[in-house]
Amino acid sequence: MPPDRIRLEWMLNLVHPGQTFDNAIALPRDPGAPITAADVEASVEEFHQRNEAARLIEARSQEPVVRGIRLVTTGVVEQPRPVLLTPSDAAPAAGPPRRVHLAGAWHDAPVYDGTALFPGPAISGPALIAYPFTTVTLCPGDVARVLDDGDVLVDVPAPTS
Repeated sequence: MPPDRIRLEWMLNLVHPGQTFDNAIALPRDPGAPITAADVEASVEEFHQRNEAARLIEARSQEPVVRGIRLVTTGVVEQPRPVLLTPSDAAPAAGPPRRVHLAGAWHDAPVYDGTALFPGPAISGPALIAYPFTTVTLCPGDVARVLDDGDVLVDVPAPTS
């Protein structure tokens, strides 16, 4: 990553003696320069101001303790373009059915490979749409449609009483 695309954010984790939680306060400093006493003093002043605003009391007689120095590094990248899938008129191909118990009954549900689906004809339940890390389960009456961005929208019928 080129240096001009890297953002470094230095912070001091400050607490009053006896506190159990850290407050991360930005450490203002010039890039590449060592941390100076003036940098630390600016962070301590910010810590006191925040503490006074949050608690409505002044506690400047208590010197804060530095519990840690934090560096957050961010690589700035271009916003990726959205992926739009090309719709297909062909019905999705199902793999071998799997025996599943849905809505109080056993069904032989076809199994679709979710990574191979495109926008097109809907898939009606009972059915399974298998992805590498999850499975979409369609009960009888559910209807799934693959959207242009690859998301799956499932319409679930209103319960009947």
